[in-house]
Amino acid sequence: MPSANTRRKLVLHIGHHKTGSTSIQNAFATGMVRLDGGTILYPAEMAHNYLRRHVDAFIEDGKILNGGPGMPNLPALAETLQTNSFDYAVLSGEEFEGASPRAVKKTLSRFLLPHVSDHLVVCYIRPHAARVLSSYAEQVKLGLFDGTPDEFLDKCLRRQRFFFTKPLSTWRKVFGEHFVLRPMIREQLVNNSVLDDFLAASFDADTRVSVVGDQSANESMSLEDLMIARIVQQRMQERNRQMRHAMGWELSLKLAANTLPGVRRTKVRLHKALAERIRTTYLADARDLDARFFDRKPLLASELERAVDEALPEAQSFEPSDHFDATALRSIEVLADIIDGMLDHNDEPWPAYLRAHRLAELHEARAEKPAPRKAPGAARGKTN
Repeated sequence: MPSANTRRKLVLHIGHHKTGSTSIQNAFATGMVRLDGGTILYPAEMAHNYLRRHVDAFIEDGKILNGGPGMPNLPALAETLQTNSFDYAVLSGEEFEGASPRAVKKTLSRFLLPHVSDHLVVCYIRPHAARVLSSYAEQVKLGLFDGTPDEFLDKCLRRQRFFFTKPLSTWRKVFGEHFVLRPMIREQLVNNSVLDDFLAASFDADTRVSVVGDQSANESMSLEDLMIARIVQQRMQERNRQMRHAMGWELSLKLAANTLPGVRRTKVRLHKALAERIRTTYLADARDLDARFFDRKPLLASELERAVDEALPEAQSFEPSDHFDATALRSIEVLADIIDGMLDHNDEPWPAYLRAHRLAELHEARAEKPAPRKAPGAARGKTN
């Protein structure tokens, strides 16, 4: 049973996407965050993004979804909070960015808040231009978009994405003083670190918390690596979203771990015309956010101006053929085809599977060939 003198504060970190959420999640999941004289509870193997579906199912249909290994469902989380001693319990999932604040509050009140003495919802917001560009690269990596940043902005505007004032105002209205919004602007973060900033925002001033180990995670892909991911994802367009998501992550991790000296690594950047278009589109939203959440300091509005000032004169190319010679491009495309084909493997030994795959292609190619033309007189049984 939990002791009576523990603080028992619940911290729900809701992202946003592309604001260093992976660094925060990895640090807690691996025990890098230490509380002097206290205990931190992080009930997940990685992130709590899966809980978004659980909240939606509970609110919409009253259903309790099953959990899985390292992914406890709502009743299991409630039991964990009820039966364990802790000072802070942390849940982190950027999928909550698009959730209904009222649905989240109702679910927390039903399952988790009865077992804590305090709670906090912490959110980070990335400036508009940086968010457009980072989300573009992420969706290409995960096989969710195949085009240019300009085309991605067109898609965002059709769906009215990245207008943040209204949804964030609703979070504040629902959670009141328990909601904290922080700007994902490096100079505004504690120690220029999103993890250090999150700890300062979430943990009370009288606590002593430290971090052991490397904090970096999910670093941005270079333009060249992004084009490799694009080729692979183009071959996997018929695969389900979960498979493409997993492959995108695997590619990004392997490419990041295998950098070589002298290999070109170009940063993905906006061009001036696109940056100006983003500024025009989101300036009013940026000013509203600055006024409502940041004491009228022009944090987000200034970042839009900075994006224009730092943009390239001309657009980068997002065609793989402009970044690899014919030999390299052929190798990447061949390997991408092999990867896609091997995803159909089930339980048989790999050599048998690959041989069966080769035979299937052989007979498929043979079936597509026209039937051989008979020699003159063959139909009459004549021989020479």
